[in-house]
Amino acid sequence: MKKHEIIIVVCGFIVWGLLFMDRMSILYMMPFIAPDLRLTATQIGMLTSALSITWALSSSIFGRISDLVGRKKILIPAIFTFSVFSWFSAVARNFVQMVAFRALLGVAEGPTTATIYATVTDESAPARRGLNIGLTMSASALVGMGVAPIISTQLAAHVGWRWTFFLVGIPGIIMGFIVWKFVREPQERVVEKREHHAYGELLKYRNIWFSMLGSAGMITWLMLTNTFASEYLVEVAHISKTQSGLILGIGGIAGFLWTFGAPWLSDYVGRRWTILACGLLGALTPFVFVYFGNSVLLLTIGAILFNAGGGAAPLVTAAVPSESVPHKLSGAAIGISVAIGEIIGSTIMPTVAGAVASQTSLAAPLWLAGIGGVAMMVAGLGLRETAPRKVDRLPSAEPAVEL
Repeated sequence: MKKHEIIIVVCGFIVWGLLFMDRMSILYMMPFIAPDLRLTATQIGMLTSALSITWALSSSIFGRISDLVGRKKILIPAIFTFSVFSWFSAVARNFVQMVAFRALLGVAEGPTTATIYATVTDESAPARRGLNIGLTMSASALVGMGVAPIISTQLAAHVGWRWTFFLVGIPGIIMGFIVWKFVREPQERVVEKREHHAYGELLKYRNIWFSMLGSAGMITWLMLTNTFASEYLVEVAHISKTQSGLILGIGGIAGFLWTFGAPWLSDYVGRRWTILACGLLGALTPFVFVYFGNSVLLLTIGAILFNAGGGAAPLVTAAVPSESVPHKLSGAAIGISVAIGEIIGSTIMPTVAGAVASQTSLAAPLWLAGIGGVAMMVAGLGLRETAPRKVDRLPSAEPAVEL
């Protein structure tokens, strides 16, 4: 692996982890924040949705812009901006201010998402693209869902939730300078950045449609599982809170391993079959909870297995979209895949699942999470292969990705 490729992956991993720490910390600190701001459960959900929708829109827009003006011109300001906007949350005095600040945070984090993915895919050797984007995205599980709950709650308990927002934003400022100093503009992008292409051209590619489906399914699975699994285990399966935390924590560690392990495997066996397998295991989520809910051991084993659903994330949101279109459209392809996934999976489905759960039971959101896994399976079946090792072996030299 080349030196600059290693630098890109390491910087991408840290930036992506810090981004998810800023995104998720508010959820972990909610027991501290909600009483101060007098937030209702509905308002808490709206805070998540506000960030998700602006993240989706800005990811799509600025992913396209980065194709035209270059990655660093978007990435560097975005890193500094999302770190500063994290500080804004610390001064919110009511729900209206907080929802506005979280929406602004999403505006900054969306461009970071699209451009960091695109930069990693641009600078990775084709044979290592799956591994590199998987390593980068695995930071969301390790830092955003593993380290962040511990750090944010401990800091909130000792210095208060407002100071915590200031403190967790500082590493992002530092990384902004590091990325500015050590990460260069992808060389192919420098040559092509002035070329303009219609955004609608993306929809001519079969794989873009299935990438959007896979992204929507993956984020639906991810958000519904993380939102409702703990409550189901405690309220329905009557698992203790500590046991529930242990089960989901072990599953989260497994998710970190799956997130880079599955894309790495896809470099060798292909993207399609890897996405299909991850979707199949993700689809097992409701069966694990509903039918093995009385056994901590079986729940733990099940959590390790169904967290493979997260292994499809780097593939459906970054690797496949970027490999399916001309290089000059890769940022836009990644942006639109992320945007559709965020709009459906992170903005619409949690609200739908909560409403269905209120009318039926807490098992309903988990069945919907399983449907997200099925959507990933369908995407895997519908995609045309893009993994360089597999495509190079195809007898035909014609593109395998257009409609």
